[in-house]
Amino acid sequence: QRTIAQTNLEDLVDTGLDLNGHHYVPFFAGSSDIRKGTSGWIRNDLLKEIGTWAMCGLKTSELNIAVNKYAAYIGLLMSSTRTFREVYGSILDVRRVCVVPDTSVQVTGTADLVAGSNVSRSSSHTATINAFDGAAYIRPEITGGKASTLRAPWVKAMAIPMDYIRFAEEHNLSTVIKDSWGKEVDLREIDLVLTESCFKMAGQYKNFQQYQDAFIALGHEICVCVEEHAPRKKDMPYQQLQT
Repeated sequence: QRTIAQTNLEDLVDTGLDLNGHHYVPFFAGSSDIRKGTSGWIRNDLLKEIGTWAMCGLKTSELNIAVNKYAAYIGLLMSSTRTFREVYGSILDVRRVCVVPDTSVQVTGTADLVAGSNVSRSSSHTATINAFDGAAYIRPEITGGKASTLRAPWVKAMAIPMDYIRFAEEHNLSTVIKDSWGKEVDLREIDLVLTESCFKMAGQYKNFQQYQDAFIALGHEICVCVEEHAPRKKDMPYQQLQT
């Protein structure tokens, strides 16, 4: 049974709302919005221009994705950020970025197994986890060896400094790899390696070139999330711990 608030919200989603002489329509609902029961709306007369910019080469009519995920991924653009250039003094060129598949690993250990309201303890449980889950590699010299939380259209990444060129040389590995679309990429020409879990719409693009071309044409820049000078005790997202 729906509450009055749910009924009113669903009606507004269908019809939009009028405020101060403007008509507004739903635009985004990020993860924090979903937790707080809020959402973002946009003036209908600005939707086409800003929507085109936000979609970065994609069209809503061609997407194959759940609506709630789409709304959350659009909401990434509402993160509090500064441009990479402002933080580190130079642009992080999207043409020197690539996307690769995530890597899954099996981990065995003690675990609580939850089934509905029933919780049981297993002394030896094996689970398959994504070893990256939002993590990316960035050349250390670009950020002075500092990890950064990055944002860009459809991108949510914790960029970890790693000298992957030196790693390849020390382990006698080729620097030529294949990206998520099967294209060969030379890591010597790459400054940022995103995993698919960082690039939320990887499955919606024909190739990464499509994204790069739209990114440049629409004037986007890769951005860095603003650091919080938090009190000693503060709730924090999972990613800093997990990554």
